[in-house]
Amino acid sequence: MIALCHSHHDKADGGVWTFEQLRGMKQNPYLTGGSVQGQIDWLRSGIALRAGGGDMIDMPVFLNVGGRKIVWVTRDSDGRAMLNLNLRRADGEIVFFMSNNDWLVSGHVHDVEAAPQGRTLRCEDTVNGIDVCLKFCEATADDYRGMVRIPWSVVEGAIHEWPILVATMTAKIVYPRPVTITDTRIILPGGNTMVGCSFASAGVAAIMV
Repeated sequence: MIALCHSHHDKADGGVWTFEQLRGMKQNPYLTGGSVQGQIDWLRSGIALRAGGGDMIDMPVFLNVGGRKIVWVTRDSDGRAMLNLNLRRADGEIVFFMSNNDWLVSGHVHDVEAAPQGRTLRCEDTVNGIDVCLKFCEATADDYRGMVRIPWSVVEGAIHEWPILVATMTAKIVYPRPVTITDTRIILPGGNTMVGCSFASAGVAAIMV
């Protein structure tokens, strides 16, 4: 696996580089440099995060751990939701940081995947046990009705403009507390587990002191 931007990926497919040159990229990857950065271009008024088997709908803060916001939402001047993430190594050094849809990967990581159509963003730091994967799609009211398990009246009370952005997240977080987010559950320290929990229009969806 070689992490390439869209334009370089197309060039590689077109045969611009020889196999020897590509192997050289693998041996001396760009990601060993200072940072890699990009932007999520999805902007919708409504946003829902799918994580741990549940849905967090129109929440200012999706996850707060140890007094630190890990996943949260801000809004631009037009009221459109922008995603923010703060993932750090156990020593507090930043690995993956997203501010108002602009993301930055700092230092050496194992892999970064930013799909050309903007539907998938993943950062994996296997040495430090950190992994985050975000998948994005647009959903109309009819689309989303088929996704959620909570009463539709709750969704209607939280979302006032369609379509919305649906972001599906899995992650392994180590700082300031270890948290694992899978497709079906959120695993907290001490074996505490949240399964299929959904929230709408509250201040913080999930908080751990």
